[in-house]
Formats: sequence, structure tokens, C-alpha cells
Amino acid sequence: MQAFEGEPYGIEWTTDARISHLEMTNDITRPGALPLVDMEIDGQTVSLVLDTGGDRLYLDRDIYASLGLATLANRRITLRERTPDALAQVMATFGDTPPVEAPFFMTGTHLMVAKGSLNGHEGINYFMDSGLAMSMPMIVVDETVELLGLQTNAIDGTEYFWTPIESHGLNGLVKGATQAMGNVFVEDDFFWRSGFMMDALISHQYLWPLGSWTIDFDRRMYYFPGG
Repeated sequence: MQAFEGEPYGIEWTTDARISHLEMTNDITRPGALPLVDMEIDGQTVSLVLDTGGDRLYLDRDIYASLGLATLANRRITLRERTPDALAQVMATFGDTPPVEAPFFMTGTHLMVAKGSLNGHEGINYFMDSGLAMSMPMIVVDETVELLGLQTNAIDGTEYFWTPIESHGLNGLVKGATQAMGNVFVEDDFFWRSGFMMDALISHQYLWPLGSWTIDFDRRMYYFPGG
């Protein structure tokens, strides 16, 4: 980073409002779908997956040949400058109903982890990852399966298993029954690797039904629509 002049990874806002909208170009409600957005890179328009669990930009060498995706849903990502006025604009979008606040902390360079519950067990550490391309909204690690006594069911032809879940979600945003996949994180000691217990991953399939939600990096807080 010291080789760059000025401020590396700095944001250049093109308008005085300092707000940028990224329209989602696909139907994010489809099981297994990931948020897709169009961006311009060196004058070329490319389609990218928005992945909050990724720490860099990945481009396929043949991506330019794959353009022409149809817009199926009018949804978007909004980027705002980190100022009190911008935060006030966000809060105004929630109207008279205060948002549900879900604190998160960060590990590594970019990973976000928030507290929640799983099958009524409080204090679960959820790795928040919008980039999981799977119809199931969760991945559980082996230690969590053992702790909660979860039933495992082999998935034929793979090394993975699935387990039925009675309830899951962030504090204040607990949902009902679903399914989770296991034996996905096979790295050495994934559970303790970050210096704390990483119990499960929760994905885009959990997040999108919650509606328009915001990440506040100054307060380390998610805001979800209340009520």
C-alpha cells in the first residue's frame, strides 16, 4: 500500500450528495442466488457478485464475453459517505418504526461476525457472508453440531451433510425452521482459528427477506427494518 500515491482504496464521489446506487441485476429471491451488480472497470461494463466475505476483486478472463444479462429485479445497493448526515438519511428511511440494531465485530481484514441464536441456544457467533451460493441459508461447523446435538444426514455423492434446524437468526431477528449444510469448512481448526468460537455462517438467503438493511461501519452495527 505504501507504493501508492495518496490514499489507497480511497473513494472518489462523483456528486456532492456523496451517495452511490448499484442496481442489482438479478432476482435475489431465487434459492441459491447471489446479488449481482454491473460495474465499470477501465471503461468496460462487467457483472460482479457482491460478496461481503471476499477481501478483493476477482475477474474472470472471459467475463467480457458473458455480458448481456437481463434485469429481472429492481433492487440496488446504496453506498453513502460515513458522516452523521449520511447516517441521518439512512435512519429517515425507516420512518416512524425504529430499526432493529444488530451489533457486529470484525476479524481479519474484513470478516463481519454478529451474535444470534440457533435452536434456542444463545450466544452463537455468526459469520455474515452474502456470498454463499447455496439455497440453504446456513453452514454449521462440526463443533456446533456436537454442541447442539444436531442430526446429520449425508448428501449422496458428496462429502457434505445437511441438518434440520428448528430456529436460527441474529438477536432480535430469529426465524423458524430451515436447513443447514455441514462439513464445508475443512480448514485446520476453523472453529478457533480467529481466536474465538466461529459457530456458523449465515448467508444471503437469510438476509434478503429482511428487506432493506444497512451496514454502519463506524458503529459496527447492522440496521434492519423493525416491526
